[in-house]
Amino acid sequence: MKKTGIFLVLLSAAALSGCATESFVKEQTDPLNTRLCTLESKVGALENKMNDMDGKMATLSGDVDAAKKAAADAASKADAAAQKADDCAARCGKAFELGQKK
Repeated sequence: MKKTGIFLVLLSAAALSGCATESFVKEQTDPLNTRLCTLESKVGALENKMNDMDGKMATLSGDVDAAKKAAADAASKADAAAQKADDCAARCGKAFELGQKK
């Protein structure tokens, strides 16, 4: 009987002191849940901004490629014009020399 009494006292002490109520758990987890929801919304906003930036970077990349092509075309035309100018200068020089010999 003595053992049973001690067992009952220990069992009731453990039952009364070790259990957390639902309201206590809710009080402890609600602030964490609020912070988690706030962080999730911020992460979602950052993901949206990142996707927008990816689109803008793709557009800019296309624009840069078009600018490179235009610059290469302009350089090619400038080289051709310079060559024509050199040829013209050479012809003019020959014509001048022929005019001087007369």
